[in-house]
Amino acid sequence: MILFEDVVKSFIDNTNDYLMIVVSFFGSLLLMLIGPFLNLINISKNKTKFGTPKTIVITGSNSGMGRGIAIAYAKPGVTLGLIGRNIERLQDVKKECIKKGANVIIESIDITNKEKMNEWLLSFDKKYTVDIVVANAAVSELMLPKELSFNDRTYELTNINVMGMLNTALPLIEEFEKRGNGQIVLVSSLTSYLNFVFPTYCGSKAYVTSFGLTLRNRLKESGVGVSIVAPGFVETPMSDSLKQESLPFSVTSDQAATIVLDGISKNKAFIAFSLPTLLFTYFVNIIPPNLKDSWNYISTFFFKHPEFNTPSNNNTNSSSSKFKKTN
Repeated sequence: MILFEDVVKSFIDNTNDYLMIVVSFFGSLLLMLIGPFLNLINISKNKTKFGTPKTIVITGSNSGMGRGIAIAYAKPGVTLGLIGRNIERLQDVKKECIKKGANVIIESIDITNKEKMNEWLLSFDKKYTVDIVVANAAVSELMLPKELSFNDRTYELTNINVMGMLNTALPLIEEFEKRGNGQIVLVSSLTSYLNFVFPTYCGSKAYVTSFGLTLRNRLKESGVGVSIVAPGFVETPMSDSLKQESLPFSVTSDQAATIVLDGISKNKAFIAFSLPTLLFTYFVNIIPPNLKDSWNYISTFFFKHPEFNTPSNNNTNSSSSKFKKTN
């Protein structure tokens, strides 16, 4: 039985959380007033327009959103460098892009292989001069082999989602800075602002978001753009692995690609969708940490912790050859 004095003590112990709620309230009012001014600073300080991209590199382009982005960019005069783990599906994407008039080069590379990624990207850039590189490849806990222990799963996912992203984004930074042009697009997730159900996936995407937004600030004076793409639910093999009959406010990979291309063309810092998912995630994110612990408990009644040792049979959106299907 919970005693009254225990309740009082608990409220006192969580004083900081309640003060954070007060600060959030008044801070939101302040931001409503100064928001237009901050937007003017964005317009004057950030490079908001890049030329029409002629060469785009995309990882994880054999399926899902990466595939959608590749097809959306495909047109005459455009060269696409597509990296994916499933060469058969990559061939299918190549055919669709060629039908739209694009020049397409495909490559199956393990994105966790730093040396091979660096060599391929620099060689490709030397030949075609890359305008945009999209680090899209990633996996979730449910998409890794069931034989992996929790610890091994954590290391493997971090290696793919974090190191794979770095191996995609870093090699071209120096070349972009020399040219004073180029865009780096890092695909994160709105789950980067949440902390339940998928600890390593959420953590890896939090890294991508924080790294990307900070990198943007560093590179903007060089004329290089960095954008973070943070989708909610997109109908892809990754979302299929959740084994849910329906996903709230989900969008198709083609719809996602349209939103992403529009955001990239405007050099937006943060490209998030869908709107209802974004607003819900933002609300959850401003809940103070200790109170959010209770929120996470309530959430388990609506979204059960999945069994990580029951993997999906779907192809992943990773470009790591370790999980390439052979059949």
